[in-house]
Amino acid sequence: MDYQIQNNLSGIKSLVELGMHGHFPLFPNNWIENVSLNRFARITKNEKEKAQKIINRLAKHKSLDRKRTVLYSLSNSERDVFLKVFFKMVEGRILDKKTELH
Repeated sequence: MDYQIQNNLSGIKSLVELGMHGHFPLFPNNWIENVSLNRFARITKNEKEKAQKIINRLAKHKSLDRKRTVLYSLSNSERDVFLKVFFKMVEGRILDKKTELH
């Protein structure tokens, strides 16, 4: 992995950190409100692969505007998969930091 992509992956980690505090700068509010209850289901291998491809696409861009453009270009099903995985990432980070929640 080259240096630039690794730096941009840290940008994704920063977005997860912001999500831990309730800030979701990439998503409009209606996306968050419309996340299906199915997001509580287990993430399948296929969903993980799709989400990883989307994360790699996002990692190629530095600015939030370009990252938003990538997300807006996704189909509804791709966006739902990404949101499901993203919120699982946020949840995992919260649980890692708050051991008393385990």
